[in-house]
Amino acid sequence: MDYPRTGHEYRGHRVTYETADRQRGVDYFGVVVQYAAAIILVALIVMLCKKGYDVGYAVLANRAVDDAGEGQTVTVTVMEGQTVNQIGTMLEENGLILDAAIFPMQELLSSYHNKIAPGTYELTSEMTPTSICEAMAYKPSESSSTDSTGESGTREEAPVCAATDVWAAITAMFTDQDLGQFQK
Repeated sequence: MDYPRTGHEYRGHRVTYETADRQRGVDYFGVVVQYAAAIILVALIVMLCKKGYDVGYAVLANRAVDDAGEGQTVTVTVMEGQTVNQIGTMLEENGLILDAAIFPMQELLSSYHNKIAPGTYELTSEMTPTSICEAMAYKPSESSSTDSTGESGTREEAPVCAATDVWAAITAMFTDQDLGQFQK
């Protein structure tokens, strides 16, 4: 006569071996899911750290497009009201900088922050982003002019660039499809 396999009593419930086996399988599955989640989390952290390093390197390296000294000269025009993002896009399209999304941060960290003035500029691909900002920065004129009150002095123009463009550039980098494609 075969008796059904019985287990033991656990918290007032009769547990059979089949129930215990089923519970053990669920426990193993839970452990596997926890390990998989931990591996995925570590992989995401590594990817974010690599992305942060690439962005930081691109911003702080301040490299010219053409390091060999055979650069091309390009004439660019900065219009009144253009943002740093728009200027960066224009510079990248003309082959003067490596990445338009990085340019606003490079401008922010340079000593020429908010000093880019409207005008036409002769720039070369041998110039670094900081030297490009320097070339486009407004320099007060030495000549005196008379303002509307009749007093003489130097006229100072308002800068074109806005600091609010930096946050837009940072968020655009993390939503861009070409993440981590910065040249070193």
